[in-house]
Amino acid sequence: MPNGDLSNSLYRVTNLEDDNLQSLDWITRLKIAIEAVEGLSYLHHECSPPLVHRDVQASSILLDDKFEVRLGSLSEVCAQEGDSHQNVITKLLRKPQ
Repeated sequence: MPNGDLSNSLYRVTNLEDDNLQSLDWITRLKIAIEAVEGLSYLHHECSPPLVHRDVQASSILLDDKFEVRLGSLSEVCAQEGDSHQNVITKLLRKPQ
């Protein structure tokens, strides 16, 4: 990918003679966050069976030349187990009695 991954793009050296790091602007950061969430939402809600990424981190969010997101590190993706997965979440979120 032309812009590498998110972990490398958050701060980058703009000039090798100058050690200044240029941060991504906040509009680009927001765009990246929204697109990453949309990609994960697609895996969870649009795929049949639903898929769980299981390895979301800055290095697994790949960026093209327009800073559009592509999800990487898909080797850990697994099919979501319908009700059993929901039961685990329900147990974790249940208030102690």
